[in-house]
Amino acid sequence: MATVASRPTALVHALESLGWALVAVDSDSDRGTARVCLKSTEGRVLTLDRDHIGRLTLTREQQRATTATVGRKGDRSRVDRVETEFLGRMKFTTPDEAFHYLSGYLVDNGNGKQLPSGIIRLLIGA
Repeated sequence: MATVASRPTALVHALESLGWALVAVDSDSDRGTARVCLKSTEGRVLTLDRDHIGRLTLTREQQRATTATVGRKGDRSRVDRVETEFLGRMKFTTPDEAFHYLSGYLVDNGNGKQLPSGIIRLLIGA
């Protein structure tokens, strides 16, 4: 079993091996809320939220970088923009159900590799 200190490193390496990056982790133990945000190398963004009454929601989005021309004639410039397309949202009743779906989603939408054994236990801290 991994120590608490090795969990973040093992999780980051496991996600990177699948083509995903851990963007943010936010937890408020006083309110009982948490948020985990992951991003794939292709711009897919997953956000797993837990609200103060224990509801779990996974939001899927696709981000694309575009360039647009803005301004008036004689004062135009090209700017980078990020377009975000909402792909869907799922609700879960238990953390186990959410992490089971999330692990399958990461593998199915990753680079073709499999999750290392025991990574879900690292995710949920078991």
